[in-house]
Amino acid sequence: MLEQKIDPKNFSEYRLVLCLLGLILSIKLYLLFYVLDPIFWPDTGGYLGYADFILEQGNIFAKEKFGLAAIQTTYFRMFGYPVFIAISKILFGDFWPKGLVILQFLISAVASFYVYRFSRLLNLSKGFSLFVCFSYATGAGLVFDFSILTDSFFASFLVMALFYAVRSVSKERHIAYRDLFLSTFFLICCLLLREGAFVLSLCFMPWFILGALKETGGFFMGSVRFVKLCISFYAPLITIVIFLQMWNHSFSGYYFLATGMQAVYFQRPIELVYDGLLSPGMMDYLPNDYQSAAEAVFKKFVFYEIIHFNDLLYKNFDLNAIQILEIGKHFYMKLWMAEPGLMFLGVLKKMKFLLFLEQSFRPLGFFKDLSKYTDYFTWVSFRNLRLGKITGADISVGTYLLYVGNMLTQAFSLCVGFAFVGLPLVTWYAFARGLIKRIDVLNHLSLWFTVWIFYGVYALIHVEIRYMIAIIPLMFIGGIRAFQTLNSLRAARL
Repeated sequence: MLEQKIDPKNFSEYRLVLCLLGLILSIKLYLLFYVLDPIFWPDTGGYLGYADFILEQGNIFAKEKFGLAAIQTTYFRMFGYPVFIAISKILFGDFWPKGLVILQFLISAVASFYVYRFSRLLNLSKGFSLFVCFSYATGAGLVFDFSILTDSFFASFLVMALFYAVRSVSKERHIAYRDLFLSTFFLICCLLLREGAFVLSLCFMPWFILGALKETGGFFMGSVRFVKLCISFYAPLITIVIFLQMWNHSFSGYYFLATGMQAVYFQRPIELVYDGLLSPGMMDYLPNDYQSAAEAVFKKFVFYEIIHFNDLLYKNFDLNAIQILEIGKHFYMKLWMAEPGLMFLGVLKKMKFLLFLEQSFRPLGFFKDLSKYTDYFTWVSFRNLRLGKITGADISVGTYLLYVGNMLTQAFSLCVGFAFVGLPLVTWYAFARGLIKRIDVLNHLSLWFTVWIFYGVYALIHVEIRYMIAIIPLMFIGGIRAFQTLNSLRAARL
């Protein structure tokens, strides 16, 4: 239950978790200095270019002249992560990648600590809370702690924002405004890293509804509390959004946060064409002038062809990034109106549902990620053996045990994931038989809806597991609560 009180100054409560996180941090530092180098991704170049521009201008608020290219470094992305890179270059010189990665390690460790506190706030035992904390610290986000990308910072700040949002409604009669403002602050930090954080603020809404339903003063007082929560949370966030839009307007003449969606809006429809779910006739939903340009580019789907299409629209039709963004948005919306069933089917197909559910506990998955994203490690699996990527000589007892161990943790994670999916049914059944309280029902449903709102928002456009890092521990907590509720039902023989 949310009413559980934990004194953050009580060291004995946190001694074991701090020791665990210290051990994990030490191992990560050893890997960074003696085994691995910071990982650079294709997207990293955009952040580096922005950081170099900031250093050249000597001003974090500097922007390029708008309209010089279809995709411009200082408009395509938010400026938060380039600022971190620029500061790292100033502080650490040629060793800036490792300096930045170490900072990501530290912030990720703090986020892992917040995962523990989150679990305790939702009434998990110390043992289960430590388990969830360990899972987060060694889970899908681990490889991104080593990466020069926004994912590590973004997930860490979002975990903190969610924790404070939940704690702000932990009391029945009072709103913890300090916690609510801290939640908004960390979400603003997320916004400065990715503009999508503004839309993701929707996943906080179940907790505000929970806060209203916990009000004992009746419907009117509950409604008043909900309005107070929303105003206190969204007013600072919207103020920052307006400021950032005005900042961009001063350089470009348009109000926007970033133009990254100018590429992403085209991605899902084109994916569906090459998956055979939509016919190539979908080009009819593009304005006539641009159809031939699209057909000339989309011979086979890769993301960089969408970038090339943006470039063609800029060069052949003199369209700037905002105009391309609007074309992509209307194109996407027209497809939803014309083919809602197929578009929804495409969303389901690209949600990678089973892959998401198996993320709860994957301490050995880091080695698999290294094999997938880097050349440091070759993942030994029967599939790679069948495809000829490895030979029998590559398989040792250690690599075989690693593969088997990862399979076992995946099976466990799937069980937890499916338990989370069934959490509302289990909760309602237990409540109907008087085994759990109303507040437990509200907590479980808020947790469940938070995860699926977050997942659904990304799935509508483009979803990758790295975007889900922050909500994986929520799914784990929900799965454990489902198992605990089932155990209560079994003990009561209902």
